[in-house]
Amino acid sequence: MAIITEIEDKLVLDNYIKDQKSRGFNPEEIKEQLFDAGWDKTLVEEMLKANLDQTQSFLEKTDATSQFSQYSSYLTEDENITTNYKIGFYVILITNIRVIIIRRFPKTITKIDYDDIELIEYYTDIEWKKLIYGIIYGLAALILFIFDALISPKLAKTIIFLAPYFKTDFVLGINPITFTIIVIFTILCIRYCISYYDSVKGRLRIVPRKQGPKEIVTKLTKEVQEFINFMELKKKETKTNEQVK
Repeated sequence: MAIITEIEDKLVLDNYIKDQKSRGFNPEEIKEQLFDAGWDKTLVEEMLKANLDQTQSFLEKTDATSQFSQYSSYLTEDENITTNYKIGFYVILITNIRVIIIRRFPKTITKIDYDDIELIEYYTDIEWKKLIYGIIYGLAALILFIFDALISPKLAKTIIFLAPYFKTDFVLGINPITFTIIVIFTILCIRYCISYYDSVKGRLRIVPRKQGPKEIVTKLTKEVQEFINFMELKKKETKTNEQVK
């Protein structure tokens, strides 16, 4: 009978606390009300704490659902997102059954099961050749721009059928052919320099067994380290489960 009475008391208290909270009373005010009414202090504090834990749990679930709702179309019926990592131009979703890698632009989606992941690594392979090519093309464009008055007449004599174009002013006193070459060299310079910069930043590489490797250009940030550590633990867990089976 004592157990039944205690359960009934808890139900009464739980309903009362919820009702008073809906009326705008805070936990301290509710506690005072119940103490003044003669309720057991230990029981009151226990029920207030339980109610607070329930509220926090509900809010956390609501926040998680709201945070990941935009990705719901990528999930199967029994799949839930536990966390996510924003790395470079990618969002990596960690679900209860796999990893979903989403590139923001242009949009691509890659789904990899945990037991399919063979290797996860971060590496830096600095491509010095691209820096050298970038410098060469940049210097060539600069030389053509500065010494166009000396170079163009010689080219006009060598390439006779283009001579009229070498003698025509197009932009900033530069003829259209030289201008076109300068633009091409400048674009190549920028392209190679960007490629060199990307190689300096490093790459996160995920190698699945059943599809090609996935590489993400990124610095070795704390988030990248956390993702690698998590995936290593997940691989060990998957391997242990396979051995048990």
